[in-house]
Amino acid sequence: MTYRCRRACHDEHVRTLDELAQIGRAAGLDSVGFCTAAPFVEARAAIEARKAAGQHAGMDFTFRRPEYSTTPTMALRDARSIVVGAIAYRRREPR
Repeated sequence: MTYRCRRACHDEHVRTLDELAQIGRAAGLDSVGFCTAAPFVEARAAIEARKAAGQHAGMDFTFRRPEYSTTPTMALRDARSIVVGAIAYRRREPR
C-alpha cells in the first residue's frame, strides 16, 4: 500500500508509515503518530460531560459541536487515518 503525500515530500507516494514519520521528523517535528479516523467515543463522552458541568470556559471550537470535534469523517468525509505531528516547545531544563 502507498500513502499519498501532498505537500512536504518530494516523492508523490510514501510507501510506509515509518517513511512518512521520517519525512515529518526531517521537516522539524519531534514526534509523528498515526491512528484510524474512527470516532473518538471516549473523548466525546468526556467533552459532553464537561460541557454539561459548565467546564468549557467558552471554548466553542471543541464544545459547541462535540460530535464534530470527535468524528474526523465529519470534517473530511473519506478520511481513513489521522497523522499527528508534534513539536516540543521546551528545549532544555529550566535553571
